[in-house]
Amino acid sequence: MRKNRYWKGASNHMLHYFKMFNKKSFVTMMVFTIGVLTGCSSKEEMTHLSAVEVGEKIKQDVNLDEMQEEDIEQLQNLYDIRAEEVESFILNLASTNVQADEVAVIKAKDAENVADMKEKIANRVQDKAKSFQDYLPAEYALIENHVLKTKGNFVFLAISEEVDQIERAFDEALNGNLPSTASNDSNDQDPNQQPNSSYQSTFSNSVFVGDSIIGGLTNDDLLDDIHVMGGLGATAEFTLEYVDEVVRRKPEYVFLSLGQNNIEEPVKESKENFENQYSKLVREIQEKLPNAKIYMLSITPVSSDVPEGNLSNKDIDDFNLALQDIAETEDVDYIDLSPIFENNDIRYAEDGSHFQNDFYPLLLDYLKEETDIETQSQKSRVIDSNDEYKQIFKNSVFMGDDIIGSLTYLDKLNEENVIAPSGATLDLLQLNVEQLVNQKPEHIFILTGSNDITIVDQEEFIEKYVKLINSIQEELPSAKINILSIPPVSEDALRKEPRYENIEAYNQSLQDLAATEKINYIDLSPIFKNNTIQYTKNGIHFKPEFYSLFLDYIKDDVD
Repeated sequence: MRKNRYWKGASNHMLHYFKMFNKKSFVTMMVFTIGVLTGCSSKEEMTHLSAVEVGEKIKQDVNLDEMQEEDIEQLQNLYDIRAEEVESFILNLASTNVQADEVAVIKAKDAENVADMKEKIANRVQDKAKSFQDYLPAEYALIENHVLKTKGNFVFLAISEEVDQIERAFDEALNGNLPSTASNDSNDQDPNQQPNSSYQSTFSNSVFVGDSIIGGLTNDDLLDDIHVMGGLGATAEFTLEYVDEVVRRKPEYVFLSLGQNNIEEPVKESKENFENQYSKLVREIQEKLPNAKIYMLSITPVSSDVPEGNLSNKDIDDFNLALQDIAETEDVDYIDLSPIFENNDIRYAEDGSHFQNDFYPLLLDYLKEETDIETQSQKSRVIDSNDEYKQIFKNSVFMGDDIIGSLTYLDKLNEENVIAPSGATLDLLQLNVEQLVNQKPEHIFILTGSNDITIVDQEEFIEKYVKLINSIQEELPSAKINILSIPPVSEDALRKEPRYENIEAYNQSLQDLAATEKINYIDLSPIFKNNTIQYTKNGIHFKPEFYSLFLDYIKDDVD
């Protein structure tokens, strides 16, 4: 099974979460063979291996029993590959439209068609990435880390949590005897690369803070979650809201990696804002962590595949000059990452700004060379004070919107204990019931409504909530369901969106619903009455201090 993938490294309003990584269930794999296979000698045995046989090998090694079966018509529709070019194939898709999983093995009748097939599949992957990028960032991360390669007459694609196992099964099925006809897009490791444990030891007293590019450090478990705060869409201004979380971890080294998300039109104005916010961020960290060493990393370049009109390396160079000025003014170290790109063949993700996993060991090796992190005695490790919460709620799943999603960004809970699609409404949570069921929790905490209240009226809201509850009860009759009240918003948020005045009325309806369905209702209002709660800039989400109060308040509801 696959754990929740709305990762800790994403911003409140665009979680992804980071890594992504986690297991999920699939639906039955179907294989199709086109044409008749002839007999062969032992030397030609692999040449006449069918995609069906390769698929059976994959099924033996990886549980694909719940993947959606697809036929030749769907193959043609997805990849624009003509049926007459295909000798045999398997095609498996996720069973819901909120999951990105896709596994395909296609055997071409003619080797001349292989490169063209691969290119068409690559186009499909790129389009898929765009559709998931702002909607489901955790699934987008899986797409970024896909494997697309060819071997002999075979074309292979895997987008999955188990991508490594699936690729290994494919390679073993072909027995390594067929030459590659095109480049391999898999995540091959450098044999000279250090084991992850070495990186984890070296950077045990460090925290990396930035956007989703730096969030990739948790891929392949290169670094532990506690050392990385990388949010999808994060800007310098957004990161300012979470300085206290950096402080809580008490690092000796802070690596800042921000900038791409700040570059927007008009560039001159966005650059000025970036300089102001970044300088403020550095000063605030210096004030609260006076003994920590701060490193500012240059903004990484984009590939030539980035569409014209989007990010440009010229703008990135200008912003990097601004970073150098900030570093000099604030008396911190600036690290130019350009030598990594000059001295290595860097593989980008499909969007041309993020990277394949093999970039990150290069980055860490370079940072070791450019800093004193290895020569200084490491007096302490970054503090993870959330072990108690993770233990208390280990058999629980929190389901909700971005407010709940911050539980993973702040590393309060593990990813498998939180299902929080960015911008979630009840409709989107309904699509995630299968994922919830696969987690088999003993306790379920649902907190949602801040988005729905601006979209649907009170009656429709309750109807959708009842549908969600009933779907969960049907599949998990023994689980204890807890409905949490919709939190209040700030006065500024209320002025901007008057419909938030209805929160109290919606909560009364939720309380009535809980009584009707005979489930627990948790009124969160005492947290706000008994404490001074700090909101983020939007007046809807909360600063880190809220989440300890929140978990302490509800932990007694876990038997």
